[in-house]
Amino acid sequence: MMHDRARDPFAKGMRLLRYMMEGPAETVSVREASEALGMPPSTVHRLLTTLAQEGVLRQNADTGQYGLALELYRLAHLAAGRTPLKAVALRYARSLVSACNEATMFNLYDADRQQMMTIAHVESTHQLRYVIDTEHWKPVHVGASGLGIMAFLSSSERQSIIERTGLKPMTERSITDPQKLERELAVVRERGYVLTRDQRTLGAVGLAAPVFGPSGIVLGDICLTIPELRFDETTEPHLAALLLDCANSIMAEIGGRKLVAQLHGVSA
Repeated sequence: MMHDRARDPFAKGMRLLRYMMEGPAETVSVREASEALGMPPSTVHRLLTTLAQEGVLRQNADTGQYGLALELYRLAHLAAGRTPLKAVALRYARSLVSACNEATMFNLYDADRQQMMTIAHVESTHQLRYVIDTEHWKPVHVGASGLGIMAFLSSSERQSIIERTGLKPMTERSITDPQKLERELAVVRERGYVLTRDQRTLGAVGLAAPVFGPSGIVLGDICLTIPELRFDETTEPHLAALLLDCANSIMAEIGGRKLVAQLHGVSA
């Protein structure tokens, strides 16, 4: 007897997930998904509710719309078998450190928390270096590691972060003015990477480039952290090119989009 996929709840759920992962919108409503997939609204609502309960989708409390949740990425990376995101990022981070001998970290963003966590890092061999805080949630509105992610979020999500955090500073050089921050983020989007000084840690220079997933949504970023005493401004184009190459290599394995540097003298 031939299996009727049109009536199979699992098949319907997979169609819904593919639609949400491949579509351009970050969130969808029951009505939008129903019309796009040709399913009754009641069926779509039941599927969305179930997937949200399982943690692979998240519902926006204000709009009622649904978006992808971090659990879906976690499962996808586990399903990738021998090349989960952390392992991929760690491998290319090691190559980046070998090329420039500066500490490198990969930060993963959680849209529900609107925070990031360092899940992989490689130290330099220099005696003067900073201890990288891992496995703790950190804000994205300060420092290169945060702004490399925040710049590529939607305007509504950026505004939500600004309102929620009040742009609480971490140092005296953290950006606390929303308009100034938006101007800085626009520059980051234009050139493909960010460079900051003393914003998260006094005496530290950070460079970061975003890492996008297959759907085009920013997953996190790859970041270099350098003691300011050792940083030479003339090396910025070279370091940025290495950083962008590292980000592009990670995305090539996970199916993300390629970054193109706009800054003169930088190629990736």
